[in-house]
Amino acid sequence: MKKYIVLLVLLMFAPILFSVFSRDASVYAYMGSLFFEHKIPYVDAWDHKGIAMYLINAIGYLLGGQNFIGIRVLELLLIAYAFIAIYKSLCFRCSKSIAFVAITFGLLTLSYFFDGGNLTEEYGVIFVLIALSRVLKPQKSNLDWIIVGALFVINFTIRANLITFWIALFIALLLQNILKEKSLKKLWQPIIQMSKGVAVVSALLGVYFTYTSSFDAFYHAAFSYNFSYSSNGILQTINVIIKSLRLYEVSFLMILSLVISLVSIYRKRIDFITLLLLFWIPLELYFVNMSGKMFGHYYMMWVPIIILAMVYSLEYFKVEHLKKEPQIVILVTAVYLFFQVPIFNTVRTYKRILSNNSTKNELVADHLNANYQKASILVWGNECAVYTLTHKHAPVKNFYQTIFKIPSAITKELILDFTNEVIHAKPEVIVDIKTPSLLFLDQSNSSSISDFQKENLKAYFTFVEQYYTLSETYEGADFYTLK
Repeated sequence: MKKYIVLLVLLMFAPILFSVFSRDASVYAYMGSLFFEHKIPYVDAWDHKGIAMYLINAIGYLLGGQNFIGIRVLELLLIAYAFIAIYKSLCFRCSKSIAFVAITFGLLTLSYFFDGGNLTEEYGVIFVLIALSRVLKPQKSNLDWIIVGALFVINFTIRANLITFWIALFIALLLQNILKEKSLKKLWQPIIQMSKGVAVVSALLGVYFTYTSSFDAFYHAAFSYNFSYSSNGILQTINVIIKSLRLYEVSFLMILSLVISLVSIYRKRIDFITLLLLFWIPLELYFVNMSGKMFGHYYMMWVPIIILAMVYSLEYFKVEHLKKEPQIVILVTAVYLFFQVPIFNTVRTYKRILSNNSTKNELVADHLNANYQKASILVWGNECAVYTLTHKHAPVKNFYQTIFKIPSAITKELILDFTNEVIHAKPEVIVDIKTPSLLFLDQSNSSSISDFQKENLKAYFTFVEQYYTLSETYEGADFYTLK
C-alpha cells in the first residue's frame, strides 16, 4: 500500500513543481532565502510568521542548490513521509484497507485546502501527522516521545495556533492515567521525554536568537503583531465555527467521530483515541477559526483529525453495527467524500500546466529580467513572488506591504519605517502590481481605500511623486523610474 500512497502524493501534488508560489508562500520563500544573503529575518526583512517557517524554506532553498524548486521538492518529500508514517501506525490498529481509505481521504482533503502549498498549515499538518504516527505506535520508545516534544516547538514556532494536537494529547494522557490506570506514575515517562525534545529544539533556537540578537524582533512580529488583530470574542468565534462546518461538509467526519466518542464515554468504553478525539476536535475547531477570516487553507489542520476520525468511525460501526458488512460503510463514506471534496482541482491544475499560460507575476518578472536586470527594484503591493522570480531582494525591510491595510498602531509604525527606508534607498524602479486592497501609485482606486491607509502613506506617495515618473505599463503593472 505504501507505494500507492506515494503514487497518490505524486498524482495530487507533483504539479507544485511547475507552479509559482502564491502570495503568502512567496513571502516565506523570500524570508528563507535571507539566510543565504547574510540577512536576518525580522531584522532585515519583516513578516509575522514564526522562525521555523523560514528555516524550513531555507532548508528547501539549500536542497535546491539555492533555487526555489528545492522548497517544492522538500514539500513532496515531507508529505509522502508523513502520510506513509501515519499509515504504518494506523495498520497496528485497523486493517490495511481501512487505513488506506483513511489516508486517501486525508490526501483528498489536503489537496482541497492546499491553496498552492508552502503554507504554515501545510507544514503544521505534516508535523502533526508525524507526531501522531509516533503516539499511535503500540510500543513507543523514549525517542518517539522526544520527537513528539520537538515537533511541538517546531509547530509552535511556525504559528502559535498549530498546537491543538499537543494540548489534546496531554489531556488524553492525563485522563487515561486517571480513569484507566488509576495512577499518574505512567504519565511521567512521556512527559519527561517530550520535555527533552522541547528543551533541545528550544535551546537550538535560543542559540540562533542570541547569536543574531533577533528574539525581541521575532516576538514582536510572531506574537505581538498577530494577536493585535486576532481579537475575536468567544461568541464571534463560535459563529465562525458554525459557518465553517456548514461551508466545508468534510467536517461531517469530525462531528460523527465526536458523537461516537461521546457515546463511548457514556457507555464507559474509554480508550486513548476516544479521549484524544473528544478534546482535539473542539480545540481544533476553535483555534482554526480564531481569526474569523475563514481562509480555505486554514482548514488544512483538519486533515490529521479527518484521517483518525475515519478509522475511528469505521472501526466503531464495524464492531457495533456492521460486523459482516464494513465494506458498505466504506463505500457510502467514499461516495460522500468524492462529491464533497472535489478532486477535480487536480485535473484543472494539470490542464493549466499543459496550457503553459504564464501568470501575471511571471510575465512581470520576465520583463524585469529582460529590461531591468541590474536595477534595484521595489514591488509596491503584495505580489512579492516577483522577487523570487527575479532573484532580487527589496531595498527595504517591509517588502510585503499587504500589512499596511490593517489599521493598528503596529502597522502605523511599520509604514513609517517603510517610508523612511524607501526615501533613503531610492530604488531605481518601483513596480506597482496594483493590489486592490492597497492604494495604487496613481491613486485611481482611492475611493475604495481606507482613510487610515491613505493618511499614513501620504509621505511615501509624496516621495514617489517628487522623484519618480511613470515610464511604462506592462501586463497591468505600472513601472516607475527615477526622474
